[in-house]
Amino acid sequence: YGPDHAMTLQLQGGLLSTSFFLESRDNAMAQQGLLLETSKRVFGPNAPPTQGQLFALGMMNLHQRRYAQAEECFRETSDGFRRLTGPAGYYTLWASTFLGVAARHNGKLEEAERILRNVVEGSQQSLGSEHPHTRDAMRHLAEVFTAEERFPEAETLYKKALAEVPPRTWEDPRIRSAALFGLAGLEARRGERSQALGHLRQAVELGFDDPQAFSRNPLLASLRSDPAMAGLVAASEVNSRRPPVAPTP
Repeated sequence: YGPDHAMTLQLQGGLLSTSFFLESRDNAMAQQGLLLETSKRVFGPNAPPTQGQLFALGMMNLHQRRYAQAEECFRETSDGFRRLTGPAGYYTLWASTFLGVAARHNGKLEEAERILRNVVEGSQQSLGSEHPHTRDAMRHLAEVFTAEERFPEAETLYKKALAEVPPRTWEDPRIRSAALFGLAGLEARRGERSQALGHLRQAVELGFDDPQAFSRNPLLASLRSDPAMAGLVAASEVNSRRPPVAPTP
């Protein structure tokens, strides 16, 4: 195909995503930045391949907790995909979800809520309430409600994200694990120790891969002295060293 072919650049991006998790993250991010510039030169700044490379760079920044840079990437790519596919386009919704996540981390809770409410509504209309991305948007909105101490609303959304789906519908384990982790925090806050630990175990078994979240989440403070927590954190650390599974189609 040649070095500047869309397929070549897409494969290079996939290799960099794997390298990001298995090797040097800083090097992978530097190479992703170069790949983005190549895509801009070859296809133009607004072309779908360029928006995809920008989204990948945003995800790397998000994993590195470089939230300001992540928000900048996702704001640009959500606008780009909106121009290409419309406000309810699949990739528009996907990019907007992570724009809301980055905004939440940057303390912009009102904006994050507005963005994620729109994503949930748009995903329900275009993808259906059972689609993994709809469920993922629900649990991210629940995290905003938790940050705003709107705990009943957060719990309702976590439970919607965890609701059973028909057998033929693919349930994304990453989404279930994150929703279970969030629900466990609300249970721990109410003193429901056994339920919270049970949901944390389920989250880790499904691949929850953010060991630092156990100490970062203030709602889990009452559980940190429990002997089971050390094992859960260790298992989450093991999960974090695995490359992520392929995105939900």
